[in-house]
Amino acid sequence: MSFPRSFRSSLAGLAAVVIIGASFIAASPADAQNRRSFCQDYAREAVRQYEANERRDCGYKGVRWSDNRTAHFSWCMLFPRQAERESNARKEQLQNCRQDRRAERIGKRAACETYAKIAVTQAEANKKYDCGLRGGEWNDDTRAHMRWCMRSRRNHLFDEIRFRAGELQKCFDKLGDYDDDSNDRGYKRRRF
Repeated sequence: MSFPRSFRSSLAGLAAVVIIGASFIAASPADAQNRRSFCQDYAREAVRQYEANERRDCGYKGVRWSDNRTAHFSWCMLFPRQAERESNARKEQLQNCRQDRRAERIGKRAACETYAKIAVTQAEANKKYDCGLRGGEWNDDTRAHMRWCMRSRRNHLFDEIRFRAGELQKCFDKLGDYDDDSNDRGYKRRRF
């Protein structure tokens, strides 16, 4: 029985593919062991990167940021060439997060240093004018105010400053108000 020429060339192409595939399979025990070792390392590193993401509160989500070591390992076994790119992508994102968080901490520290100075000034005014106001918000310890501030949200800082200012104003009003009605000539905020 004779096959058409096109069929014979297709058959020859298929045979070549089978031979090439068989050569990969024959060479695979060492390659498979290397891939397995590489993917185990990859999966461990992926989980470490996930943990760094959580610890730093970077907020990265999705399969790239999974804590499932088995899933990372399995994916790497299927796509070993992409694994290194994924690891580098996570590394880069973590680096960006670190820089963003560092900038946020610098801004937070600046705001809290200012807040603590205002809080201490208000606490000192409470003592100086014998207002008798009590509680942690009237503490004159700068470090205590800094610690509280670093753990608090920005809008809480403004609320605390306004609260203390209001309480001090009540105290000052009792001491004697310096304003009289004749001095109210349409206040406008001063521009410097």
